[in-house]
Amino acid sequence: AAATARLRFVTNVYIVPMRHPLITAKAVGTASVISNGRVVFGAGIGWMVEEFDSAASSFRTRGKRTDEILRILRDAWDTGRVAAEGTHYRFAEVNLRPQPPSRIPIWIGGHSDAAVERAARFGDGWISGRTLNDAAPLIEQLRERRIALGRGGEPFDVAVSLYSSPTVAELDAHRRVGIENLKVDPWEGGHRAPLEVKLDGMRRFADHHLS
Repeated sequence: AAATARLRFVTNVYIVPMRHPLITAKAVGTASVISNGRVVFGAGIGWMVEEFDSAASSFRTRGKRTDEILRILRDAWDTGRVAAEGTHYRFAEVNLRPQPPSRIPIWIGGHSDAAVERAARFGDGWISGRTLNDAAPLIEQLRERRIALGRGGEPFDVAVSLYSSPTVAELDAHRRVGIENLKVDPWEGGHRAPLEVKLDGMRRFADHHLS
């Protein structure tokens, strides 16, 4: 982050309920300072029970804890001070330094009704791993829910992960439904694909986007 000037850094995604909110606030806030405001906090609740078991963290309460944590993070980053009187987190007011130079966007990952509601209510963006056809109705659901919450006029980003090299026409199709951020693996078939499949995907990625 300190060695670059334009790259944005997005956590995709950070498992929010695995750590105490003040630890997360301090770490991400410091990264924002080092990068001069180029950090995006991509946040999720996690899905692997074994991860939570190994950390002695409750899997069952992860959603409610995440909602509390997101409120704490926003207050900490925006004001430099925060206190908590929630069900899962309680602490007296603390000052948090260094304070980020600008607002840290929170992008929420997930596709469940609860995840979409969380993105609409707390998020500045949404991260999806679905195909365009599957993501489009959820984007519309998000738009309608944000309007209902009085947030329809606020900036909101949508990011989608692609697992193949997109053509220019495919990129345009994503833009038409409001997707402006793509995570693209230049190789295809995932990390376990045969080498030749990966190389072919990288060649087509270069032909489409690096010429």
